[in-house]
Parts: sequence; C-alpha cells; structure tokens
Amino acid sequence: MDILNGIYNIVPIEKNNLKKVAEMLSIAFYDDPLYRYFTPNDKLRGKNSYNIFTFVLNHGVKYGKIISESENINAMLLWYPPNNKCFELISQVKCGALALPFKIGFNSLMRAYNYSQIIELLHNKYLKEIDYYLYILAVTPENQGKGYSSIMMRYFLEQIDFNENRVYLETSNPKNIPIYEHYGFKIKEEVDVPGQGIKIWPMVKT
Repeated sequence: MDILNGIYNIVPIEKNNLKKVAEMLSIAFYDDPLYRYFTPNDKLRGKNSYNIFTFVLNHGVKYGKIISESENINAMLLWYPPNNKCFELISQVKCGALALPFKIGFNSLMRAYNYSQIIELLHNKYLKEIDYYLYILAVTPENQGKGYSSIMMRYFLEQIDFNENRVYLETSNPKNIPIYEHYGFKIKEEVDVPGQGIKIWPMVKT
C-alpha cells in the first residue's frame, strides 16, 4: 500500500529480516525508561535489549504482524489481532523464552518478569477480546521527527473497523503519551512499578 503520495511503501517484516529489526530496536530503545529499568548497566543494555527484542520479534512474526515503512526499515510497528491467545506460556516457550535467562542474566530477567506481572494485571483489566494490541512502534534515532511514526500509525489504524474493535497499548515513556493522544488514545490509569521509578500508562482508542 502506497501512502504519502507514494513516497513510502508499507512492507511486511519477514523472519529473515528479524536480526536487522532487533538491532534497530536495541538502538532506538537504548535510553527508553523501560529498557533502562531492565538493564541499568549501560554497557550491557544494548546486548540485553537485542536479545529481548529477538525473542519479541520471533513471537510477533509468528502470532502478530510486523510492518515497516519501506525495505530500508527506518521504522517498524508490531501489533496483535483481537482475541489472540498468543501470550500463553506455551507460545512463548516455542519462540525462545527458555533461552532468555542465559542471554540476559538473572537480574534483567527478574526485572522483566516483575514488569510482565504488572502488564498481565493491566491486560486482565483493560485488554478486551475485541482489541487490537499495539505492541511496538519504533523509529531509528536518526530518523525521528521525520514523520515515520505517523506513516506507520496511519497505516495501522486504517486496518481497523472501529465499529467493532478498539486498540489497546501501554507505554512506559511519558514522551510517547502526546503522540498516542494525537491519534485518539486515552489514558486509562497511571501505574507505578514499585520501587523502580518508572510508570506504565495503559491507553485505549475506541
């Protein structure tokens, strides 16, 4: 699908491109509050984030949909369709969850686990069977501010019939809130991760 007068072509991300996307994400999220929380050590964060994103993308390409603004992969978006049971343990094991402790270390694993427990509570509270789940929206640092997130978001939202469905997401970066609000998302609540100095904002667009 061509958008913005044909300048960009939305393309699906396939399994053979996941390494490139994981590298991009580990750079794009290096200073993100959540990934600083997962790995406070600056020297280890890039490697740990790469391994986390490799798992996430393997899961996403199997159970969700991953797109980029072009074959250059300057931006990407991962979403899951409604009524998706893909976050059950067995599906995560199939995508490499058991290898994560050996790749990111015990401390980062426990931080990620503690975070996931809060996310599960939020899902039980706000994520409905009719919801698309916007999991990741990212742009390479050197291309931020050039409209790539707008390209990705516009394409994604065009796929949804809002007479029948909603979109759910959560963010731990306050800088992202105005971006999502611009597209009609509303904050459901503000949640503190106990003792860690970060917050989670679940948001919904109806």
